[in-house]
Amino acid sequence: MIKFFRKIRQNLLMENKTEKYFKYAIGEIILVVVGILIALQLNLYKENHQTSSVRKDYYNQLIDDLNSDKENLEENILNIESFNTAYNAYIETFNGKDLSIEEMITNRSQLNKGASLISFNSSTFESLEKSGDIKILSKEIRKKLLDLKSNQKLLVERVNNNSLIQAEFLKEYFLAIGTGDLSERISTHPKLQDFLNTEINHPKAALVTEANLYWKFRTEKSNDFNKMLSEIDELIQLINNELKK
Repeated sequence: MIKFFRKIRQNLLMENKTEKYFKYAIGEIILVVVGILIALQLNLYKENHQTSSVRKDYYNQLIDDLNSDKENLEENILNIESFNTAYNAYIETFNGKDLSIEEMITNRSQLNKGASLISFNSSTFESLEKSGDIKILSKEIRKKLLDLKSNQKLLVERVNNNSLIQAEFLKEYFLAIGTGDLSERISTHPKLQDFLNTEINHPKAALVTEANLYWKFRTEKSNDFNKMLSEIDELIQLINNELKK
């Protein structure tokens, strides 16, 4: 093609058709510019198509992560609400007859004393940040995602702090009573009983357990998790709207 155009230019010069040569040269320049613009447009279309495909993949991965986070939150909400119901029922047992320590321990054993733990999926978010691809997300989704991750971090820190405090309660409990089955194990060993019964502090163990249950009841609130659920649902809706475009 280049040889063809060169031949035309040479013929025009040889025929001394200067005016036609300049007109042809201008036309050739215009043709080249048009060709470049078309090539740029095709390249831009290709890049936009690739970006759109990558963005769609990220959106789908984010939805998977967020749905997994929702399941985790919903499970925690159920556990907290179940514990609160059980704790209130346990407190009600003190409104009846004169309880023995055995009855109190039996009633208390129905309660889950462990701390609620929470974690969130961050692999897709971390990949977006490290690669710099977070900039290809829509501005609204990018802001909502950053806000969500910030709030998730705060929630995890608060929950972890509660678990550390409850771990201290558990430590005090075992320091007071040894292990849960220690009394049973030494029951047939009089010498050990005589020695350890002065060390085993059942009243302190009971009070520590009560403190632990009360702390759990007062600090673990399903409202915190419900608020996070609302944020996740809102973000999922925004992503689904983008995927439909």
